[in-house]
Amino acid sequence: MRRLLVMTLACAGAMTLTACSGNAYDAQTVEDKLKETQRDKVRGLPIGEARCPDDVELKEGVTFRCTLEIAGKPAPYRVRLTDVEAEKVTINVEPARALIATGAVVEFLRAQLPAALSSAKVSCGDERLLIADPGTKIGCVVTVDGKENQVVLRVKDTKGNVVIEP
Repeated sequence: MRRLLVMTLACAGAMTLTACSGNAYDAQTVEDKLKETQRDKVRGLPIGEARCPDDVELKEGVTFRCTLEIAGKPAPYRVRLTDVEAEKVTINVEPARALIATGAVVEFLRAQLPAALSSAKVSCGDERLLIADPGTKIGCVVTVDGKENQVVLRVKDTKGNVVIEP
């Protein structure tokens, strides 16, 4: 069974922000940091608006959901705030579901083909971003000399690991 971390568009990460006036929660600051940290992790896909709840109580370890528009799709994130009493609050971000660039799946499948089939056409659909839960199957078509062959991959986890189904 082949396995690959295809492309986690939104790798888990921590960032800090300077707390403002008595360490109050500020949704705009968290949204800005979410966009900033994910910009280089989306394989060139366009990033749109980030949205986080306005009414989060700032307490140690508070966890909430935000969304970040990637390639026109709302990608869900889990956000956790720590060090809330410190001068700088730490914001931990991780995707709530697997965020996989379709182009990365195509590249992976193409790399699995023997050199003699380097001219094969590989297609995994028209979507630029796949947002999937573990267990979701991804169907792709490999076309060689006009003959189409179905290849199925399965999402293993929210980090974007996939395996080729036998």
